[in-house]
Amino acid sequence: MIRLPSPAMCVAITSMLIALGGAGYSATGGNFLLGQSNTATTTTRLTASLDLHAVQFGNTNPGANASALGLFVATGKPPLYVNSTGKVERLNADLLDGLESHAFQRAGIENWHYINNFGEPPFENGWWVFEPDQINYAFPSFRKDRNGIVSLRGIIKGGAIGQSFFRLPAAYCPRTVKIFAAVSNNSLSRITIYPRPVPCPVFANFGSNAWVSLDGITYPYWGNDN
Repeated sequence: MIRLPSPAMCVAITSMLIALGGAGYSATGGNFLLGQSNTATTTTRLTASLDLHAVQFGNTNPGANASALGLFVATGKPPLYVNSTGKVERLNADLLDGLESHAFQRAGIENWHYINNFGEPPFENGWWVFEPDQINYAFPSFRKDRNGIVSLRGIIKGGAIGQSFFRLPAAYCPRTVKIFAAVSNNSLSRITIYPRPVPCPVFANFGSNAWVSLDGITYPYWGNDN
């Protein structure tokens, strides 16, 4: 008569085979074994109500390839999914859409550079701001946006027609001569910006020195004018 092993013996034999059976086994419905490869056919979930990490990994090996966590997926699949828009401190991204960080300019537009302010270009040839208190008119100024477009604004007065109002720094100079129609004392004027010499001069070829408007003058700077 053949005697079948008892249920307890079956469990013991199965456990021994698992322990000795090589690199991996199916962990679905079983224990997760450290130091071995585990596989599963359903999602494994861990839920905790803690004011701390639910799971924490550590690797104290000082080797160059040591890390606390490795995520591996099929080609083209995201290695991580999150349900929060919260910022992760000290999480550095090397690439964005395949581009390094230096390929991107910071968003937004720089502040206006006011003529004759400390560190900014001075007025020249007797030209001055039309309205120093800026109640109704903008102070003569310039800036460059994130696309490399230079803009001028403001109203000036009192200098010599045909002589420079001020000179723009090299980073704001055009590649070629720029000519603009402008309003001067309710009449027409011509504003010219030369690329050379640097700093590049801005002046009116004709018009009235009672006042000249710089509003509406825009152009691509030297490095962006192709």
